Amino acid sequence: MTDLLPVRVIAPGIVFSWLAVTLPAGGCTAEDVANSEDPIRALSASSPSTRYGESYWRQQLAQDSDVWRQAIAYCKSGDAYRDYGKHPNCTLVGELHKGDQLLRNTRNRPRDSYEYFDGSRRPHSDTVPDPNAGVRP
Repeated sequence: MTDLLPVRVIAPGIVFSWLAVTLPAGGCTAEDVANSEDPIRALSASSPSTRYGESYWRQQLAQDSDVWRQAIAYCKSGDAYRDYGKHPNCTLVGELHKGDQLLRNTRNRPRDSYEYFDGSRRPHSDTVPDPNAGVRP
């Protein structure tokens, strides 16, 4: 009976090792995930997608589709947000989103003020102050 104990302990380790070696070989590659039927799943891939490129995401942005909103939510969350380098498809979505936000903010900005880099707003002046004002000759 004591001879069977080591086999019971070792056998699960062997089976697990075998599964760890054989399953990835038959599983999906990063390219398969990037070009799958699901564009949101493609965002999780570590390989750039040829199926969901810039034109696809621009179209989703222009339509303000549910897929676009899901893509923004995914790319702003968790690991995808912390490391765009591991998610090249999120990099593309993020760049398009930032550009869109910049355009929206520019269009909605009041024309009577100027926003400085520190975020403060100051009145816009149409006239340039005379540098010689108040200087005696």
